[in-house]
Amino acid sequence: MKKWIKLLIFLLIVVLLIIGAVRLVKKRKAQEAAIPIAKEYTVLVHTLQPKTKHVTLTADAIAVVQNDANIKIASKYPGRIIALAKVGAKVKKGDIVAWLDDTPLQSKLTSLKAQKEAVAQSIASTKVVLRNLNKIHARTKKLLAVKGASIEQYEKEQNQISATKAQLASLRAKLASLKESIKEIQNELTYTTLRSNVDGVVAKRFANEGDMAMPGKPIIAINTNTDSYLAVRLPKDMPVFGVVYNNKVYLVTPLQSTFHSLAEYKVDVKDPALIAGERVNVAVVTFQGKGVLLPHDAILNRNGKSYVLVIKGNSAEAKEVHIIENANQGVVVKESLNGKKIVVAKPDIMLKLLSGIKLKEIKG
Repeated sequence: MKKWIKLLIFLLIVVLLIIGAVRLVKKRKAQEAAIPIAKEYTVLVHTLQPKTKHVTLTADAIAVVQNDANIKIASKYPGRIIALAKVGAKVKKGDIVAWLDDTPLQSKLTSLKAQKEAVAQSIASTKVVLRNLNKIHARTKKLLAVKGASIEQYEKEQNQISATKAQLASLRAKLASLKESIKEIQNELTYTTLRSNVDGVVAKRFANEGDMAMPGKPIIAINTNTDSYLAVRLPKDMPVFGVVYNNKVYLVTPLQSTFHSLAEYKVDVKDPALIAGERVNVAVVTFQGKGVLLPHDAILNRNGKSYVLVIKGNSAEAKEVHIIENANQGVVVKESLNGKKIVVAKPDIMLKLLSGIKLKEIKG
């Protein structure tokens, strides 16, 4: 009897477990049925239809204003400065900007001129002596022929004539030397008056009145507002087709020189408002010609390669491209993409599209 009771209890437990399991399964199915079906999301993207056209690309750069006409005036004569133009003074070409004390030179010049006058008088008197000696010697020669004069007298007169000629030659050489010395002093006197070689303004003084000016040492600087140009320094491998300044494209002249390994270029912009040493913003033309211009957001870089995403229906497919030039306006690629529509989006969006997520084009 006890055995049947145990069996009945066991069967009852099994039935209860089965009923509980069935109810649990039904409950789970009901819960799953109540869960909404997952939606298939799409990514909204901008698109672009590239076309081959004339493209100009530029890169930002800094140019330095230079002016080879700006001058620093130095004296060639050592002398005390007695007058010097003030900073900010406007000067014309040929204007005097400095005076040096020329008293020592003037004193020396006066002495040389006096010596020159004395030598000139000596030459004149020596010529008279020589002329008289020649007359006497000619008469002696005639007397010697008729034995009216001795040979000793004749030879003595010859020696006197030779000595006088030598004296005259020496005086003439001394006169020539004095003339050359006077010329040198007069030339040095021109160095005591310093003039401007350009129209401009006194930018700086390196000395003051009363200071000694030494040869070769600048005493004043004059800047001009003409002939200024832009000096642009760029990487040697950077293509340069021109420089944009004030919305105008200018030709560049390679200077065949480098500055800290950067190639130097000269740009004549003829802007009188520029000041030497000033830094100005310019744009360097790095590409000019026909090509396919794409915005930077149209390019996906992966593993050292560049791709665009070409739209195929509601999905995108990667296509490798080769960049010719990269600049402010975008990139120029080698491949022709005419007739294709490509995605313009950030890299994370592009990667989602490549993973299989559908896209939807943003209109307008």
